[in-house]
Amino acid sequence: MDAAALLADGHPHPACSHAEQAAEKALKALYVARSVYFPFVHALGHVMDGLLDAYPGLEELRVAATTLTLHEVRRATSRWAPD
Repeated sequence: MDAAALLADGHPHPACSHAEQAAEKALKALYVARSVYFPFVHALGHVMDGLLDAYPGLEELRVAATTLTLHEVRRATSRWAPD
């Protein structure tokens, strides 16, 4: 099931997780396309930082990227929180 279908079915957490993963992979693909090593981090804002000179329009997506990262961190850490 893709992120849009999960969201439509009332499951926002997996939908956001899929969206965050897709965004991270897309950003890192831009590094590969430019033959530049990408940072080994998952925070989308940090991944974006090294691309802004070549793709200044990415700055417009920073708030959305940061929101996805925060959602994913909360989701991931809540799995490991003690009961």
